[in-house]
Amino acid sequence: MSLEGPDLSLLPDPTQALAMVVHELVTNAVKYGALSTASGRVAVRWEVAGEISSAQLNLVWQEAGGPVVATRPQRKGFGTRLIRNIVVHELGGRVEASLTPTGAHYEIEVPLARVADSKA
Repeated sequence: MSLEGPDLSLLPDPTQALAMVVHELVTNAVKYGALSTASGRVAVRWEVAGEISSAQLNLVWQEAGGPVVATRPQRKGFGTRLIRNIVVHELGGRVEASLTPTGAHYEIEVPLARVADSKA
């Protein structure tokens, strides 16, 4: 697993929400994705983008080296709905998810003002 991004001081409630999202991503990667094989890997990177008044926290989750994804799921599972609901409704952001033959790819954007501690 690789992690890359700047240090950020986050507020407690949004941190808990983000932790639930990451927990769901890790659980799915271990059960079905890249982390279910010895050669699998996950790259997570985040950045702050935009003007101070409208800055966004952008997070990308990219899996590789896991089982080849041959078919798309027929329905959205609990985890996918959980991730989307937390990002959209609790954090006021957006999430784009794709399942490519090389693995899961998520792009998450949330307003920095909703998650970051401006006093830190």
